[in-house]
Amino acid sequence: MEDKNSVMHSRLKVWIQIEKLWHQRLGHLSFWYLRKLQPHLFKVVNDSEFHYNISDMAKSHRISYLPSLNKSSEPFVAIHSDVWGPAKIPSISKACYFVTFIDECMRMTWISLLHKKSDVFTVFQEFHSMVGTPYQKQIRSWQTDNAMKFLDTSIQKYLHHYGIRHQTSCTYTPQQNGLAERKNRQILEVVRASLLGMHMPRFY
Repeated sequence: MEDKNSVMHSRLKVWIQIEKLWHQRLGHLSFWYLRKLQPHLFKVVNDSEFHYNISDMAKSHRISYLPSLNKSSEPFVAIHSDVWGPAKIPSISKACYFVTFIDECMRMTWISLLHKKSDVFTVFQEFHSMVGTPYQKQIRSWQTDNAMKFLDTSIQKYLHHYGIRHQTSCTYTPQQNGLAERKNRQILEVVRASLLGMHMPRFY
C-alpha cells in the first residue's frame, strides 16, 4: 500500500512539474487558461498545487479606491478642477486645452477653453469672481492634481490671499482627483457622440 502511495505521489510531482513548465513557457499564463488548453493534465492536479510569487508580482494591480462619501452640503464651498489636453485638432478659436470647475455639492460644471496651460490662473480668477459676485459665495477649497500649472507661485499667492485651501492629489494618483477625471471623460464622450451624430468636422 505504501509503495502504491509513493508511486502516486511521484507521478503527481511529475504532473506538477510539467504544468509549471508550461506555465513558464507561456509567459506565466493563468492556470485557468492552461486547463482550457490541456484539460488532460488537470485531471490529476488541483489548482491549489500551483502558486507563483512571480506571477503575483508581475500581474498585480493597484487596489481600487473606495468611493469617497465626503460631499459638501453647501454650493461652491468645494471646487474640483482638471485641465485636459492638448487636443490633436485645435478648436475654431485655436484652443488646445480646456479646464473644468465642478461644484462638489451640486455637480454643476463650468468649462473654459485654454490656448495654453498657463491660462488656468486667469480663468480661475474669473470663475472666483463669478462665484463671489452674483452668488455671494466664498470658495473654501480647490481640489486639483499636483501638476505644475496649479502650483504656480501666482496661483498660490492668490489662494492664500483669499483663504482658499488648495488640495492636490499625490503624484501618479489620478484616482484622488476622480471627480474631475470622470467629468473629463464624460465631456469627451458627449462631444464625440454629438460630432459623430451630426457628421460634423472634428475641429468643432
